[in-house]
Amino acid sequence: MNDGTVREDFVQFIDAYGEAYCNWDSDEKSESVSSGTVLGDLVVKTVENLSLNPAYCVGTGTDACSVMMSVVCGAVSTIQCAMPRTIRCPCFSHALNLSISKSSSVQCVRNAIGTVKEVVSFFKASAKRNFVWKHVGHGQLTSLCERRWIERHDCILQFCCELTCIIVL
Repeated sequence: MNDGTVREDFVQFIDAYGEAYCNWDSDEKSESVSSGTVLGDLVVKTVENLSLNPAYCVGTGTDACSVMMSVVCGAVSTIQCAMPRTIRCPCFSHALNLSISKSSSVQCVRNAIGTVKEVVSFFKASAKRNFVWKHVGHGQLTSLCERRWIERHDCILQFCCELTCIIVL
């Protein structure tokens, strides 16, 4: 709490696969596993390493996959054992991504995305067209990313801003 308001701060990036591999015992397992328990233990260990008070950790934002949500061996269960005040909250970025991906079933949205992809591919498929675009437009057109919707958003914004230049070419 900061002046009566809840605060959420980025702490650090963690290479979960690297951490799981470091803790891997080659005699017991055939490959490294990033199970919910391993991920939950990694969060608890990080909280301890940063000298954060677990009593102040009250929320865990995750998606709803079984690795996170399993009652028996999920990351959230492991975190809640070490930090009992912690409740699971849906990750709002993940929820936004799911909402946007559902909108892809709308025909006019699919058509617009298809048009953007074709135009970007048209310029990127030819070195000459790409060269001309770089000098007429404002840098290189960004491709649509299939998984990261914020990058799709950036691509669509760039495309809309550059639309008059694209039409002129």
